Order: sequence, then C-alpha cells, then structure tokens
Amino acid sequence: MSNPIDGSNLRAGVVGLGWAGQQHMKGYHLASGVDLVGLAGLETDHLQRLGDEYGVEHRYAEWADLFAGTQLDVVSVCTPPSLHAPIAIAALEAGINVLSEKPMALDSVSARAMVDAAKANGRILEVSFNHRRKAEVSAAKDLIDRGLLGKIYYAKAGWMRHSGIPGLGSWFTRKATAGGGPMMDIGVHMLDMALYLMGEPDVAAVSASTYAEFGPRGRGGSNWGITTKTGGDGTQTYEVEDLATAFVRMTNGGTLLLESSWAQGSATTTCT
Repeated sequence: MSNPIDGSNLRAGVVGLGWAGQQHMKGYHLASGVDLVGLAGLETDHLQRLGDEYGVEHRYAEWADLFAGTQLDVVSVCTPPSLHAPIAIAALEAGINVLSEKPMALDSVSARAMVDAAKANGRILEVSFNHRRKAEVSAAKDLIDRGLLGKIYYAKAGWMRHSGIPGLGSWFTRKATAGGGPMMDIGVHMLDMALYLMGEPDVAAVSASTYAEFGPRGRGGSNWGITTKTGGDGTQTYEVEDLATAFVRMTNGGTLLLESSWAQGSATTTCT
C-alpha cells in the first residue's frame, strides 16, 4: 500500500482514542507503505501514551486542528457515531480520504451528505464493515456466486453479545451520541454481511421492535470497548434499546430476520 500518485508512504491519521481508534492505529502501524503521523482526541493521557507508543509526530485535542496542521492522505474516524458525519465531511472537503467506523452516521440524511462530500471532492469514503472480509464470509459468497446454494431468498442473522452492555453511563447508552443500542453497534455488521451474501438487494420495507429491559435498571453492564467512562450511574443515561429485532423485506421478494442484543433473557420452546 502506498500513495498511487508518487509511490510514497500514505500519511494516516486517527480521530478517536478509544478501543476502535486503537485498532486502527495498530493496523496502520503494521501496514507496509503507511505512516501513522497524526492523532486527535480529548483524553490527554491517552493522546500522550498512544502518541509515544506509535511514535506519532502530530497530536491534537481537536480534530479540526489535526486536519489544519497535518498533511494527511487518509484519516480513520473512530469517534461516537454522532461525530462521524461532521468529521468525515470536513476531512473529505480538505482532500483527505476517509475510513469511518460503523455505524456510518446517525441517520440516512447525514450518511447521504457524507457520500455527496466524497463524490464532490473526488475522495474515497469507506465504512469499516470488516466482518464481511472474514474468510468464512468470503467462502460463503464464493459458493453463492457459483450457484451452488441456489437462490438465496431467506436469511437469518444476529449478534447476541454475551459480554454485556458496553459502558452504562457512557456515550454508548446515550441516544444523542450513539443513535441507538446494539442494532447500531453490532447489528449493523450482521446486516451488512447478510445483504452482501444476498447480493445487495434493495430494501422494500422494514418492521422492527426494540426492548430496554436491563439497561434502565442498571443491569447487564460491562466496560467492554470503553476506554473512559463518563457520566452518572448508568440508569439515568440509558436511552437506547438492549435488544432489537427486525424483519426486512426486499424488492426481489427475499426476506431477512435480524436480531441484535447487548443483554437479554429468553425462553425457547421446541417441538419434535
């Protein structure tokens, strides 16, 4: 991997110093032809520690200062979802290619604005749906493309996390910053993989139900994926679902049953 114009190393930056941002830092550090040259994040201690660990020259609290003060070819946006669109659009307008963490944005209007900014400025916008690149997904896609599984007209996909609700009281459980609960957090990966394997059909209609039975009572919490926890005891800042299920109808007649949860209790009945 290198700059296609002059063959020099790509100059990469990362906005966001949490778990996701650190995965991107590791990736850039290990990739040949890439130099990690800039970081931005409000956590001063993490900024210093990670900057020292990866030998990053340019370090800023504010992402706007990173874009203004550092020459970048690509930037990873690894902030809470509410910031994905404004940061990505600013980067694209500054001539920087963008790799955004999922979910792409809080809503379709913001996502469309990101796409429009990429097209208007001739830059690449990619969303980090890395699970579709797993070996087993690639193998399944090959079987489907070769016609060995026949027509794919019904699919079930779900991610039921057993490690609990990430960071009660953090941005994860606030609607304004996260946009939603497990469906926005991990369910989008399963949706992406399912639609990919089904041939990217257009969606005709969706019906869904969401439940918040554990989080509002302060139960089922964990610190998974949280670097810094802020705010309250969790129960007062739990504004999203902890279980979501959806039934998706495609224009080609196909259907998808989608489930995602951070915490749940269930009973199963079977007939023989």
